[in-house]
Amino acid sequence: MTETLEGRHIVVTGGTGALGGAVVGRLLEQGAICHVPNAHAAAPQHFPFT
Repeated sequence: MTETLEGRHIVVTGGTGALGGAVVGRLLEQGAICHVPNAHAAAPQHFPFT
């Protein structure tokens, strides 16, 4: 079964960490729209997907 992620909205908790960031990158490559909750007012400096 092959399911496309194109246009799907996915929430990635922990997406600003090393492992979560890799997951976000892979999901974006597959066409997903990622939502990454952040508890801080500013975006993390090391997060490349803004």
